[in-house]
Amino acid sequence: MSTTTTLREITTMAPRMTLQPSSGEPRALAAVDDRSAALVATATATDQLRSLVSDGADIVSSEIQLALLDMRAGLLRRVREGVGLGISGVIGATGAGLLVAAAVGGLAELLPIWAALAIVGATLVLTAVIVMSVLGRRSSSTDAAQAAK
Repeated sequence: MSTTTTLREITTMAPRMTLQPSSGEPRALAAVDDRSAALVATATATDQLRSLVSDGADIVSSEIQLALLDMRAGLLRRVREGVGLGISGVIGATGAGLLVAAAVGGLAELLPIWAALAIVGATLVLTAVIVMSVLGRRSSSTDAAQAAK
């Protein structure tokens, strides 16, 4: 056996090489057999390590792909919700405008038009101030509770 024997040749020959102390084989063959067994064990450990690293990379890649799919699905769901909220906001604002016009029209039957507009406008401003003050108090109490934690 030459010293330039490849790993593949050694791994295919290693199972056939057996040393029997009584057979009288030269010591050089025993050294080659020990070297080939070590190379087979090293190749196996190297292959296993290579396989482990490859499998780990595959798992990480799969997890990243799964995370991207989850993120895309969540983003698509949020876009749909946003579009629906925007459409309902436009419809609600149109309905509120029509209700205000109806209130002004109804009051205009009893009062001059300028008085009906002033009453409805003042009512809307007062309602907005009340809503803003209630929301402001709720927000400040929530901030204080979070600061206490």
